Amino acid sequence: MKASSLSMNIVLQRCICIVRPVASKKCEKCSREAHLLEICGQCKRKVCHDCTKSSKLSRRRVKGERHIICKTCWGTPAKRTAYKAA
Repeated sequence: MKASSLSMNIVLQRCICIVRPVASKKCEKCSREAHLLEICGQCKRKVCHDCTKSSKLSRRRVKGERHIICKTCWGTPAKRTAYKAA
């Protein structure tokens, strides 16, 4: 029994050494941790889903290209018109 528990400890120690801590992803607007962060097209900040005011696909239908605007940029009329024109 001691030999099996000893070998189990060695295996566990090897697994712990391989696993590296992952840096938490934080929203740059509200500082909450989020699984998915998207970049605002106007201010270039990484924002979470709660801080996103609106999102849309591009007019040109490029696969995977989405335009995002955060709630802060939505309040600026010049940035809002640039988002709507995209």
